[in-house]
Amino acid sequence: METRLSFHGTGGSLFGRLLGGVLLTMLTFGIFLPWAIVWVARWLFENTRLDTADGECRFRFTGGGGRLLGLMLVNGLLCLLTLGIYTPWAVVETLRYVCDGSEATGPDGRPWRLRFTGTGGQAFPILLKGVVFGILTLGIYVPWFLVGFSKWLDQGTRLDRDGVETGTATFDGAGSELLVTLVIGVLLMFVTLGLYEPWFQVSLWRYFHGHTRFTVNHRPWSAEFDGTGWNYFLQLLIGVLLTMVTLGIYTPWMIARIARFRLGHSRFLSPDAAEARPA
Repeated sequence: METRLSFHGTGGSLFGRLLGGVLLTMLTFGIFLPWAIVWVARWLFENTRLDTADGECRFRFTGGGGRLLGLMLVNGLLCLLTLGIYTPWAVVETLRYVCDGSEATGPDGRPWRLRFTGTGGQAFPILLKGVVFGILTLGIYVPWFLVGFSKWLDQGTRLDRDGVETGTATFDGAGSELLVTLVIGVLLMFVTLGLYEPWFQVSLWRYFHGHTRFTVNHRPWSAEFDGTGWNYFLQLLIGVLLTMVTLGIYTPWMIARIARFRLGHSRFLSPDAAEARPA
């Protein structure tokens, strides 16, 4: 069995939110920024669908700008006062805000909600080790840090239905494998003067999707990204050219194109479907 995400948002529907958000953020000297972020998040969620065998699953984001403003102020202040030590706890509070506001309605009309159970105490050694070893190894440790952080992130994410935990996630990637992907990507980016960037980004999406596993209602699922670098390159090329020609007005449409590509090529496979896919 296979389920696939799809995105139905348009640049026209995003244009008003972006324009209003930018103007109000400028008029309020930045205070309105959290609400502007929420507007875009709601547009993204409301236009995303999960196509399943039983029907369509719809998403929505219920987080508020007021709570986000409070988080930004408190987290920023505590990170400043503690010289950055509070950063892991700030990350956790932000993740909880995102998960608490992420909801979905299944084909049967019943709600699904995300919940984050990770703690700042768990994140602290991961981030500390990432910073220290990243510096000592001149960045070579970065893949292992990203893998460790992804494992912590997935392990702390839960899916609830009617208040009962029904889904979990795990990440089984290895730092050595990611190192190869990053080295090849960076080298080709350098050789091609940046033109390889779309293929590099797609290779990263494939890596992180391919090593993500889900269990929903005791049934295992694996994630997969089946987009190509060439298609992504065309999306970016058209978007950048039209954005330049229109002096930035095309930006919302470019965002919609990228979201459609990114989400539309994300799918989830049951064990039988994963085994049946071409090698």
